[in-house]
Amino acid sequence: MAQGADSAVNAEHKAAETALPDGYRVLDDSVGAKRVDPPDGYRWVANSDGEAKLQSLSDGKIYESRKEVPENSSADSGNSEGAGGVKEAAKVTAETEIGGQKISGINQTARDPSVSDPNKPTLIGDKIQAKIDATGKPLPNGNMSTAHAEIEVIQKAFDAGLTKGHDMTIKVTGQPVCSYCRSDIRAMADKAGLNKIEIYETTTGKTLVSIRQPNGSMSKMSEK
Repeated sequence: MAQGADSAVNAEHKAAETALPDGYRVLDDSVGAKRVDPPDGYRWVANSDGEAKLQSLSDGKIYESRKEVPENSSADSGNSEGAGGVKEAAKVTAETEIGGQKISGINQTARDPSVSDPNKPTLIGDKIQAKIDATGKPLPNGNMSTAHAEIEVIQKAFDAGLTKGHDMTIKVTGQPVCSYCRSDIRAMADKAGLNKIEIYETTTGKTLVSIRQPNGSMSKMSEK
């Protein structure tokens, strides 16, 4: 077995062997927070109140936030590679055509390193960082290494000068828009100067819409 596969299997075994405290459960892929990778050697768990915590896979210790995790732990929530340095296959894709150009994005854990830049903030980077500072918990969409597929598409379109005063429709395939992204997409559309944004979810058939109002603000995302 290849070394990368060995590392992945060992990590799975360690996770399976780590006991959960009473009242805790492992956060699975259906939970939005799980889409932000935990530091190496940790996993996301939730207590009986549904609050996300980090659990060490080596000693089972529970940490309230990433700030409490020892400094020698990996804290790159935008890591684009899986165990053993193997890049994940894309789970979510987002596509749009605006200004005669086709633009696409994928989930952050599958993104090419040339695009997944932790030093490049998104249009809502300041807003996301303020939330992280206030809660001590990891949140996506603040930079191009943690941006979900929909956020990547809007950022690319803005960088290309294609958004101001225009409408945008994004087709999302693979998973429905997560709870984080509903409000973040609206905020990105506002910052990008879009008049309207529509998100079509192929998995549910739903279309989410936000429209710029007469007072200049974007309406809350609603189902069309």
